[in-house]
Amino acid sequence: FMGCAGDLATPALLSLLALFAWGWRHGFVLMGFAVVLYAGMLSRQRFPETPPERRGIHSVPLRTAVASAIRNRRLLLWSAGVWLCCLLDEIVIAFGALYLRDHVGAGLHERSLILMLWMGGQLVGLVVVDRLLARVEPLRLLMVFGACGAGAYLGWVFAPSVWLSGVSMAIAGFFCSAFYPIAMAQAYRALPGYSGTVNAVGHLFLPLTVALPVLLGLVADVFGLTVVLLILAAEPLGLLWIATRERRRAVPNA
Repeated sequence: FMGCAGDLATPALLSLLALFAWGWRHGFVLMGFAVVLYAGMLSRQRFPETPPERRGIHSVPLRTAVASAIRNRRLLLWSAGVWLCCLLDEIVIAFGALYLRDHVGAGLHERSLILMLWMGGQLVGLVVVDRLLARVEPLRLLMVFGACGAGAYLGWVFAPSVWLSGVSMAIAGFFCSAFYPIAMAQAYRALPGYSGTVNAVGHLFLPLTVALPVLLGLVADVFGLTVVLLILAAEPLGLLWIATRERRRAVPNA
């Protein structure tokens, strides 16, 4: 939730900088000061130590633990699902801002507002999902939100006006809010008690994460921004497929 709130503040910051005719460099300087201030605040905090009764538990070397975890197909599948969540994150913000400018004709403040609606929809969605998970099976919820999220996202890509773009973006953000928390929880569930190993396996996808913006930029140069945004629909569609597959395995008649 707090991470999403930070994402919501990003387009607001850019819009604020524009009011003073400042650019992204000024934003980097401001955020640099903010990070140093936050680091100073953290340096005064004392983090709880590991209780004596838990010391020595899971003391298997990380290399051995990761090698064993890689053979866990369910963990790999959900780790791939977690990786998919990077598509409709900073990547969609960057390419989406260009798309809104070049194809929808949205101005700077309009683009900031539309992207803020995306984040605002996610914040509302996180609150709703937290309540729904107390009553609805996570995989079923992910299936429903995946299908609805894919529809709303594609509706945004093909929205003919700024107004419709903002509405569909907010709806898409609402449904996409469930993707990361449920996928990450399922990854932890695939290897209970070894959260560090789960995160280490997830970092195996890091090279692809680093290369992806460059690869998508090359695709945009050749085929255009619309194709890139359609590729990003792999997140809701991919998670819909994973959730459907896993639920059918858990409940054969589902």
